[in-house]
Amino acid sequence: MIYRILIVSLVAGVIAAQNFGNNNFIPCGFVCTRNAAFTIIMDGVNTRATCSDSNADLNARCNSCCQSYAMWGGILASNAAGFPSSDGRTCVCCVNNNICGDRHLIHPLPYSLSIVTLLRMIYRILAVTFLAGFIAAQNFGGQSFGNNFIPCGFVCTRTAAFTTTIDGVNTRATCSDSNADVNVRCNSCCQSYALWGGLSTSNAAGFPASDGRTCVCCVNNNQCRGR
Repeated sequence: MIYRILIVSLVAGVIAAQNFGNNNFIPCGFVCTRNAAFTIIMDGVNTRATCSDSNADLNARCNSCCQSYAMWGGILASNAAGFPSSDGRTCVCCVNNNICGDRHLIHPLPYSLSIVTLLRMIYRILAVTFLAGFIAAQNFGGQSFGNNFIPCGFVCTRTAAFTTTIDGVNTRATCSDSNADVNVRCNSCCQSYALWGGLSTSNAAGFPASDGRTCVCCVNNNQCRGR
């Protein structure tokens, strides 16, 4: 059992190191790029969202995708904006990263670590692994995305929906409604979804999927401590 936990911890550490070294952060200050992209588990599938996706309608996708990119980096959606490039073939994402002072870079382990220090580090890794598993079980135990709550952290989904009373009628609003114009509906519906979950509109953005038929809602739920 302990052996398996150690393997999981090691794999998690390797993945984290790879992500950190693979542009898994947004540079400090005001920056713009045509290559904004992020990887996220979307509805159970590991997905790569690229704001300049050539198969998508950039006019509808660009701005909200850039805001989602900012939230993926731990920045408010209000600190980002996107617009199609002059040739109309790429999306220019501009982000003001004003939280750089809170970042803590991961330094490589020194060769002079003592056995006691190493054991303490392993103990902490095990504790974090156990805690992460416990939190995940609480957040995702038996409930689907969009039914009763918004999962903790930065999450994206194509199935965002919420139930509310509209003009006295109990109504189910689905952001990927096939009868609606996703280009017009998507972003505002995702922000409404965030409001329904007790978050601000600055914590959400939505953009049409590459196929143009579904709405990708990305939300940064930073209110989990209050649950």
